[in-house]
Amino acid sequence: MSTFGFPALMANDHRVLRLLRDNGPQSRAALSVATGLSPTTITKIVAPLLDFGLLTEDSADTPARVGRPATKLRLNPSAIAVVGAHIGVGEVTVGIADGAANMRLQRSIRFDVSSSPSEVLELLADAIDAELRVWHGPAVIGVGVAVPGSADIRHRTNVLSINLDWHDVPIADHLELRLRLPVVVEHNVRAMALADQRYGRPSELNLAYVYAQTGTGLGMVLNGEPFYSGAHGVSSLGHLRVDPSGRTCSCGSRGCVETVVSDAFLQEAVGASDGPDVGSSLLHVLEDRARDGDLSARSALTELVEYLGLGLASVINLMGPRTIVMGGFLAEASSSFLSELAANVDSEIFPLLIDSYTFALPTFRDSEGGSAGSATALEYLLFTPKRAT
Repeated sequence: MSTFGFPALMANDHRVLRLLRDNGPQSRAALSVATGLSPTTITKIVAPLLDFGLLTEDSADTPARVGRPATKLRLNPSAIAVVGAHIGVGEVTVGIADGAANMRLQRSIRFDVSSSPSEVLELLADAIDAELRVWHGPAVIGVGVAVPGSADIRHRTNVLSINLDWHDVPIADHLELRLRLPVVVEHNVRAMALADQRYGRPSELNLAYVYAQTGTGLGMVLNGEPFYSGAHGVSSLGHLRVDPSGRTCSCGSRGCVETVVSDAFLQEAVGASDGPDVGSSLLHVLEDRARDGDLSARSALTELVEYLGLGLASVINLMGPRTIVMGGFLAEASSSFLSELAANVDSEIFPLLIDSYTFALPTFRDSEGGSAGSATALEYLLFTPKRAT
């Protein structure tokens, strides 16, 4: 597939696009001042983007003056589309989104977790190709893939996914050969945090995103930028050890957060043969049973809140996010669950940080994975110059 004439972008092009995204409409003169580039260079940068339709000109809000009125350039998110994909444990999600990460098409396909990486990537490529064949919207400029576990610094390889037992899987290389589109890869929960901050809460510069499903993932945006810590940018909340005598974790340790904050724990707590009705979440069932006086359910719910609270307290004490987005099955949590969680967190954090944070629901609640992949494509294909190899 081609990018339908989308212009090749250089480092200064990315800078201009980022300024327009972050600061809103700007005149050419303002862009020249902000970037330090000459007006002639700015004109050369914006001309092909105007021709393509990614930028538009608007003089409506410019005060009247003598001579030719100054025009402001603004981004036009409806001019492009990106593919957003999410690889989960046993499921791939694929969709096509506009330039603001809003999903237009989305579907999920299950796969056997014993499948090889190449088999899963072929399944993913087939799903993306099928979506592109029925797409009649604006030009698709690339693909973003949100993956479980860490991604390399060039956003091309899934370095390690414990729950899939994947090591150094070259996702971008594989998909680019099949799709003939540029592909970028990002840790799934960091990508969710990025999507939520960029396209849902742009004024919130310090945000943590917690995603609980098969495991417990964490992604953060700090000072307005996606946070990369240490080797491969891993922020592993799920493998934070909170109970040395606790359950054995998939990572080989004991008492990690995700031994309790996970689907497997909820399934065990509600009973494999006595699970929820279709349409009910496991967390809802557990809460309902605890509320009805089931002592086993009450004990399991207390354990879940305690483990999650200890994990989040560490995040708040160390990083101080103002907004904590509760994703995955945590998005279904009741107000009483969140109140109990906040009480546990407050008992563990530095006193000055109490009341410094708030819990929030995901901006893209029904399309967390797809929107995460879309935000990844937009961030690293449009707004960020490529890293040197």
